[in-house]
Formats: sequence, structure tokens, C-alpha cells
Amino acid sequence: MGTLKTTMKVESSDLFPTPVGFTKINENLIAGNFSGFNMIEPAVDPLTTKLNIDTINSSVYVYAEAPTTNVGSVTIFNANDVGGDGPIQICTVTPGDVVFFHFLGTEDLLASVSNAGDKLMFFLGERA
Repeated sequence: MGTLKTTMKVESSDLFPTPVGFTKINENLIAGNFSGFNMIEPAVDPLTTKLNIDTINSSVYVYAEAPTTNVGSVTIFNANDVGGDGPIQICTVTPGDVVFFHFLGTEDLLASVSNAGDKLMFFLGERA
């Protein structure tokens, strides 16, 4: 079992009427069948590019980054098809942006790009 330490720092002295500044640190325990960083070139079709390399048994921590060299955005989906509407969009990552979230589910995670050839760097760590 390993630990993935995440730190979120938010601060601004001029964007808000009242200055804001805080730091939140989490110690996330990683275990299970898989964890690791990957770089992929997702397809434009969200049903074809699966992120998880193994079955998700409970939940995973997900870090995703769209390189600044991307032309368009990358969208991450939950493959669960609720009511026949297709995959459910979780988030969209624009060039240079990052996201980190806890995905509680056992469905596949899928990704698609708005511009063919764009990439996604991501980490999946199965929660202990």
C-alpha cells in the first residue's frame, strides 16, 4: 500500500473583494490492482478510449492533465449508460489545465478529445 499526497493551494489578493488564501493537504492511501502515470492520445469518439487498465473494484483517485501543446480540450466520461443516454461527462480539461478527483464507481473511465492528435496525461490510483 502506498500514499498519494495531494496539496491544493488557493490564493489571490486581487480577484475577490476579500483576499483569499488556504492550503489543503490530503494523504490518500493507494492499493488495489493498479496505479501509475500514463500518456495517451484519446480518440474523438468517447466510447473508444478507456482509461482504466483493469477493473475498478471500488474507487480510484484520478489526476488528469492536458498538455499545453493540445489544440482542443479533453473530456473524461463515466461509461455508465444511464437511461440509454450514453456516457456521463465528468469533466473537461483544457490545454495546460489539471484536475484531481475521487471517482467512486466501478464503471470504466473513458476519454475523448475535441481535436484528433491531442493527448492526455493521467494517473489512476485505486483507493485503499
